[in-house]
Amino acid sequence: MLIRLSDFEGFGYPPLEALFCGTPAVVSDIAVFRETLVEAGVFVKKDERSILDGIEYALENRV
Repeated sequence: MLIRLSDFEGFGYPPLEALFCGTPAVVSDIAVFRETLVEAGVFVKKDERSILDGIEYALENRV
């Protein structure tokens, strides 16, 4: 699982690379990840509960 909690990203290659390898990506809910991952990532706000929920979701579901 890749967890990328960035505030800003230029393009954000690591989440895409993770997905190409079949690794779930839990990422910040920022524009660049929304544009590149569309429905393939788990998007989280930067608060503890949201992050934990996103990790749990990625572990329990095939994302």
